[in-house]
Amino acid sequence: MFDMRAEWVRAALEGVRARISTAAKLLDWADGKQVLDETDLAPAVTDPHARKVWSRLVKQVQSLGPRIVAHKTTAAIGAVNWGGRNPGDIDDRLNDLDLDGMAADALKHLCAVGIAGVWAYQPEGAAPRLQKLGGYLEPLYEEFDVGGEPAAIFQALSEANGDRYRMRVYEPDPDDPRRGVIHEWRNQRDPAAIGVPPTSTFHDQLMPRIVMLRRDQSGLPIGELEAALPLLLAEVAQQLRELRAADSNASPLKWMRGEWDLPSDGVGPDTVLVTTDPAAQIGRLEPPTLDGLFALHDRLLERIRGDLQMPVSSITTGTFPSGEALDQANAAALANASTYARLLSRLLTGGVRDYATLLGIAEDEAPQVAVIVNREQMRRVVSEQARADYQAGLIPLRAAVLAVAPYYPHMSDKEVEEWIAGQERRVTVADLGGILGAPLDDTAAAGAEG
Repeated sequence: MFDMRAEWVRAALEGVRARISTAAKLLDWADGKQVLDETDLAPAVTDPHARKVWSRLVKQVQSLGPRIVAHKTTAAIGAVNWGGRNPGDIDDRLNDLDLDGMAADALKHLCAVGIAGVWAYQPEGAAPRLQKLGGYLEPLYEEFDVGGEPAAIFQALSEANGDRYRMRVYEPDPDDPRRGVIHEWRNQRDPAAIGVPPTSTFHDQLMPRIVMLRRDQSGLPIGELEAALPLLLAEVAQQLRELRAADSNASPLKWMRGEWDLPSDGVGPDTVLVTTDPAAQIGRLEPPTLDGLFALHDRLLERIRGDLQMPVSSITTGTFPSGEALDQANAAALANASTYARLLSRLLTGGVRDYATLLGIAEDEAPQVAVIVNREQMRRVVSEQARADYQAGLIPLRAAVLAVAPYYPHMSDKEVEEWIAGQERRVTVADLGGILGAPLDDTAAAGAEG
């Protein structure tokens, strides 16, 4: 039996406030709403003029977070389908649930923080619902099974003006892990304060479904954006350096000697300066070159693209990779998309199964949800590989065609089989003609077939 009040559980949640803050920060970066701290990006800005420049430039940069999430969503979620015989007219209900949007939201959380969940529940006096498990999520483990199967799920949501927390612990029943008890604490200042008696307890409830991308040594989820955040920070800082250097090239700093009449509102690029001093001099400071900054930026982009397993077309730089490097990068991106699709399929299938149970539909009749990766990207990779393997003599024609056939849905199974049979017949006749030492015409080919 999982003991929420055990000392080791409280110790495991000691750093949960910092983890909640980190998760919120990562989701902001995924949405492009990150708050940029100058201490993370540049030397301290103390001069009032430099402060104005910083405030202007920081409005002109955007992180790669939205682009990364958008590319992964497009690649991993080509379609969301489900099968089955429509028991209880569940198809209409699933259409109303917007499983596509639920899959996209779950993928964003998986990419950013490494965990996503859905929960089917029965509101009082209303129809059953299936919704995403919002807020901050964290698995809880038995004391000597860290990193194994989670023994409970911890959830924290903001409450009041954002300075209070609403926490829940979903504790499965050992005899029926799909159902259990929900403990809830309301209006708490400390998100780890689950050692006190809960505000409410809900018995015999369905437990949420969760999936995790990968876990650290403590069993906590890790998202791709979390691992790549230092690189994303460095890339934004590089954008700021380039903008500052571009300003210096467009409007170089001036040096002056002697008496000059300077306008009170400052000197701009089009300001005309006047002097009555014959010995006065003026010049321009040599601005920094941009070539080195661009080269460093390209290296950062390539590192981000590689670490996040992005396709080459998603983040382009000044140098285009070789054919082999291109194939490897795109193959890694496709494998990454397949991983997300597999996790989302498992998550939504479990959620729909629980939702069907609340509708009174037998669990074994609940539809299986399949998140299918983007067909165009997969078609190109599979067709090129099948063609190359067939030309190299590694696989027969039938295997190559059947591998590619799912990406051409306008052809029925019967048409595919007829086409394969025709092609195999042509190959056999051509081989026979080569053995006889002369090409076969249609009459000879018909006789050879006979």
